[in-house]
Order: sequence, then C-alpha cells, then structure tokens
Amino acid sequence: MRLLSPPGNDLFVIGDPEQSIYGFRGSNVQYFQNFIDDYPDAAVIHLKQNYRSTQTILDASFQVIQGHSSYGTSYRESRVFSKINGTRQITIMETASEKAEAVAVGRTIESLVGGTGFHSVDFGNIDSTEQDGHRSFSDVAIFYRTGAQGEVFAEIFDKAGIPYQMASKEKLILMDGIKELLSLIKLLEGFGSYMDLELILKALPYTIGKKAIDIFKLWGYKNRFRIKDALWHAKRIPVPEMSKKSQQQLYEFATWLDGTEGSVASMTVENRLRFLAENTKIRSTIDENRSSESAYNRILSIASAFGNRTEDFLVAIALQTDTDVYDSKSEKVSLMTIHAAKGLEFPVVFIAGCEDGYIPYHHEDSDPEEERRLFYVAMTRAMDQLYFTYTRKRRIHGRQVPRSISPFVKEIEEQLRDHQALQVKKPRPDERKQLKLF
Repeated sequence: MRLLSPPGNDLFVIGDPEQSIYGFRGSNVQYFQNFIDDYPDAAVIHLKQNYRSTQTILDASFQVIQGHSSYGTSYRESRVFSKINGTRQITIMETASEKAEAVAVGRTIESLVGGTGFHSVDFGNIDSTEQDGHRSFSDVAIFYRTGAQGEVFAEIFDKAGIPYQMASKEKLILMDGIKELLSLIKLLEGFGSYMDLELILKALPYTIGKKAIDIFKLWGYKNRFRIKDALWHAKRIPVPEMSKKSQQQLYEFATWLDGTEGSVASMTVENRLRFLAENTKIRSTIDENRSSESAYNRILSIASAFGNRTEDFLVAIALQTDTDVYDSKSEKVSLMTIHAAKGLEFPVVFIAGCEDGYIPYHHEDSDPEEERRLFYVAMTRAMDQLYFTYTRKRRIHGRQVPRSISPFVKEIEEQLRDHQALQVKKPRPDERKQLKLF
C-alpha cells in the first residue's frame, strides 16, 4: 500500500471488517487494525446510516455480528440505523426435508408474485402465509452455503415452472451443449486442448472411438504437438497404430475445422457462437434442456461485449466468478451461494439451510468468526423481507442426518423471529396434477 499510494497523506481506504469473508483467498479482518496501526493519524469515518435494509433486518443482523470477537470494539461506535420501516419480524420456516424446504420457498415465492398453482404432485401442499402478490421474480434471491443445496431448488423450480437463474460459473460453462460449444471455439482459436477435442468429437458426426482418440492423444503428447499442430500433421501423415477408418474420420474432422475457421473469421464472437451451435448438433442439445438454453443466452450476452475479440472473451470466461455470472436484468429468481451474493441486494431474500453444520459450516479449515460474518453478509443483502429456512432432516452423502437450527439464528431475540413449522399435506388422488403458475 505504501508503494502504491502517493507521497504525503493522500490515501483513502474504504472497507467493512464485518464483511471480510474471503479468508480462503487471503483476506484477513486483521488488516483493518493493521491499517490503523500503520497510519495512526488517519481519520476514521464510521458510516452509521443504512439506505438498503429495514430496521428489523439491521437489528437482527447486528445481534448476530455483535458476537464477533476478531477485532476491537473501536470499529463499532454505534449501531447502524435506517429510516426504513417494514415487517417487524424475520420469518423462520422449519420443514421436514430439503425437498420440503424448496417446495415451501417455491410456494412462498408464488404467493409473493401472485401465482396460484405450485406443482404439488410429489410433495403435497404446504401451509404458508399469504402475501400481497406485488413482487416480481427478479426481486427474490435464495442464498445457500454450499453449491449442492442449490440443486434441490433448481429441481423443484423446474417442476413448478418458476423461472430462475443460478449464479454459478461452473453451472454456466459445464451445461450440456455449452461445454461443447466453448471447447469448439477454443479449438478454432488455437487455444484448445486434447480434452476439448475429445469432448467435441462426441457432439459431432464423426465416428472416432475412444481407443482411436487415446492413440491420437498419446501420439500428440510424444511429439509435443499442440492440438492444432497435431491435427495439421494428422491430415498429412498417418498416425501410427490408428485404423484407416479412424484416420479418415480424423482427416475429415480436421478439414471441417479448417473450413469452419474460415467461415467464422469475420464474425463477432457472439455470431461465431451462434454459427457453431446452429451448424452442429450442439444447438439441439441446448434445446433439450431449459437450463442449457438459459446458459446459452447468458454466454451470448457476455460475448456481445467483446466484438470480434475471441481471445479476450475466452480469458474473461476463464476468470469469471460466480457473481460475474449473475444477470441483474434477468426476470428470474436468483439462486447463489452466500459468497456470490456479496455486493448484491434484493427486496426479498431466503437464506436456506440455516442449520448447524451449514451456518456455521463445519469443516476443518472453516473459521467460526468468518462464518458469522458470512451470515451477516447474507442477512444484509435483504432490503424488505428476510426468510430463514431449515430442515429437521437432510440427506447428506447419501444418508439422512438429523439437523438443528443454526446457533446464529438463536442469537436473534425472539421478538424479531416469526417461527413457522410447515407441514406437508399429502395430496388427494384428484389433486395429483400440475396447475399452471398463473
């Protein structure tokens, strides 16, 4: 910092020690105290008014974070306040299982947006409080501690027809059709790998078996060929031990790749992606999965900012975080980890899995104080309405495990908590049908 800052006292630093949640990336809440020690004459200005959240949310989050012991109380001269009135309690939803949890959240969302027909074939009806129905899907976010928790919500929302986006870089680039599309454009740009080749051959009409691919890869490795060089040589000389049929198929693929490279040369990145998808089986793969279709549109949206700079696009995709994948303009419910939620805000927030073991997360490398700060960050993303959900039992690593409510939630005074134990009602035979959302 001393090397980067100009001579004299012209240095301005802004930060919140209560939101230091990236210890696994090298952050440390102690840096705030170190700054005060290194610059004892620095003026410290505490921002006391919050312009996002209701006072109820601020009071509850303060009760959680005041248990923080990693730094001195000098950082907190007074409680943060807002002049925003709202609901007087945070809703706590207790459910029987992770699927019941997702159904309960889904039904509440439908009530918030004015929907009336949540899919209840497998899980029955769940008692829920009626809301005023003035929200839009994009007003709502669901946070969770681990990515695996989001899969259950995605499954239930797919069945219910609730539109959602999952702010997960991994989910974006590993969707069926998307991973093949990105591998193909990498091969065309000369950045591909033998793994990209193996992946893309499965999506194209070339009958090159795994044994032949392994022979080609080993030959390429032995000769220290990059994939593009290996394909260039394979068009001109036989690959030892590869059958003539496979050799011919490889030749046809390499020829097709060269021709396609010429066809897309003058296109923008976005149009290259469209061309590659439309002129291969990749597009049909994408069309088979609604999540893949959503991911495809998101990839195209990202690509549109890069003109014809394909290399820059690929670098950006590689360096993206989960937060970068989030699309603020999408009219969908947002699903994301708490880490990805930092810096965002939503009128309605559900924090799922508020159970001891998830919040705080039990792991040999986890820091209890950072877990507390993480929960605080999740709570303070909410503007108007905040829900905590947890289950009595949850399937973890293939077995049902009893769960209990998070100790952090217990630290919030009772008058701020509205605890609802939701019951699943098995549907009657004549109810076993899916209704439209609206």
